[in-house]
Amino acid sequence: MDIGLLATPLGEPRIEEHAIFVEPFYVYAAEGSALAGLAEVSDADLKRERVLLLTEGHCLRAQVARVCGLRDGRRARGDARFEFEGGSLETLCRLVEQGLGCTVIPHLARGSHVTRRGRVVPFSAPRPSREVSLCVHESFARRALLDALARTIRASLPSELRRRGAELHTVPVR
Repeated sequence: MDIGLLATPLGEPRIEEHAIFVEPFYVYAAEGSALAGLAEVSDADLKRERVLLLTEGHCLRAQVARVCGLRDGRRARGDARFEFEGGSLETLCRLVEQGLGCTVIPHLARGSHVTRRGRVVPFSAPRPSREVSLCVHESFARRALLDALARTIRASLPSELRRRGAELHTVPVR
């Protein structure tokens, strides 16, 4: 691979990361649930809920685990009522709609849920987010290609992610 579009930071010394945008996370909750009735979700609100996670190996699982204060993808004793592991975000969202819990989705996944029965609820400030970058090996020589790809990706983003201030009220999940 010459170029990868990845959630960063990777912590790989020989990989250059060129940040493209900051993507906030949201809670996806079933209509009629306690979370769906909130204007914003706090950490305390989320700790009382069943959080549905992706299976081991998905980078989004690790990011959601950090958002939810999970240790190694598991809640601390006494915090969890139930956790289900699904192979796709789509599966988790369908389970949420059946009232089996809530999940955390990135901003770009919100649009796919417009016709569903669930509700997308923002986190209260500071909102958790992830940095998305183009990543190349330090020896990558085609800088003009990298710049053109970065411009194309930024131009195709929703306007709220294109604004430089989109990251001002978010806190990156590490």
